[in-house]
Amino acid sequence: MNPFTDQELQILSAEIDNQLREVENNPASEGISKATTYGKKIVPSKQKQEIEQATGEEAESYLKKFARAVKKDLCEEGGILHDQFEELGNLSKKSMLVTFGTVLAGMNVATIALPAVVVAVSVIVLHIGIEAFCEECG
Repeated sequence: MNPFTDQELQILSAEIDNQLREVENNPASEGISKATTYGKKIVPSKQKQEIEQATGEEAESYLKKFARAVKKDLCEEGGILHDQFEELGNLSKKSMLVTFGTVLAGMNVATIALPAVVVAVSVIVLHIGIEAFCEECG
């Protein structure tokens, strides 16, 4: 089940790229007091706020729930995203958006909030790094 059209996938992929550039170009402006941590890594404040606004939960606890839900696909051998990362050394944003979007929809993220949350968690996973993210979900 793909929660997004091809056009939406293109738009969301571009937004991931834009937000990753923002995070990489302005790491000091993130403000540790405004950010949260995931394991030993800082979660950027913009993505933290998106998650908290859309879910009504603290970003750190929501990310842990999300990590458990996506673990099979991202962190375990045989998982769609895991095998793609192992083979290519990176992830297709389209595959990531479809997988994460499906998982988030199953976690009852409102349809209207789904694009913002899927971009936020994608940026966080890519910013933190897949291996570090998977380490945290144990």
